[in-house]
Amino acid sequence: MRRLFVVTAITVLCVASTSCSSSGGGSANSSSGGPIVSTDASGGPAGRTASDSGRGSDSTDSPTGQLAGRLLTVKDFPSGWRQVGSVRTSAPSTDSSGNKSNCLDAFGADSVKPKQQARVDFANGAAGVPIVNLAVGQYADSKAKPAFKRIEAAFSACHEVTDTDSTGAVTTVTLKKLDIHQRGDDTLAFEADSKKGAQVSFSDLGLVRKGDRVGLVSLSDRNAPERKLFESLLDKAVDKL
Repeated sequence: MRRLFVVTAITVLCVASTSCSSSGGGSANSSSGGPIVSTDASGGPAGRTASDSGRGSDSTDSPTGQLAGRLLTVKDFPSGWRQVGSVRTSAPSTDSSGNKSNCLDAFGADSVKPKQQARVDFANGAAGVPIVNLAVGQYADSKAKPAFKRIEAAFSACHEVTDTDSTGAVTTVTLKKLDIHQRGDDTLAFEADSKKGAQVSFSDLGLVRKGDRVGLVSLSDRNAPERKLFESLLDKAVDKL
């Protein structure tokens, strides 16, 4: 069976509110299109990680460590889920180069990027699907609200995103606004159907602002993601923002 091809907000759309760092680590996908799952020496799921206790890779006394502590952990998921890799904490990249569609060009501006960010991924079952990507961005005082409004305006006008990787392969993501109840101070959600050649995946994506922080939750699967699980994870993520 073909392994799941997943393009989520952390990959093609990572230039948005919780912008990717050039040194922030990879997504939950291997070069073959399947999720990379941490394993122990026996080949089973990796054991307890620092983030399982709510701690990121940085000290919780540091700003990035405190931000990592606002991410969900494996305890917040139903049974069968596991963390993929480690929590990544960093300042967002200032490199706005790359092949982005015009409707996402606005995300290259510093005005929409957080001051610090933390990211982590999770996968389910032996096949490693569905996949969940989480991110939290910390903005400077009073910068989150206008940044979120700019993001919302851009996505409202953006219905299709294209990206070309280093091999020349083109990924197309079709976006459709998702109507869910409001959370935090501002909420934005949409469906993202991704296609790369004959490979397809489907994602539910949610962005929520709470004060000077913005959280992102992405649930991706081979078919339409389970909406109940997506909204449950979004609720839990907002509680920790």
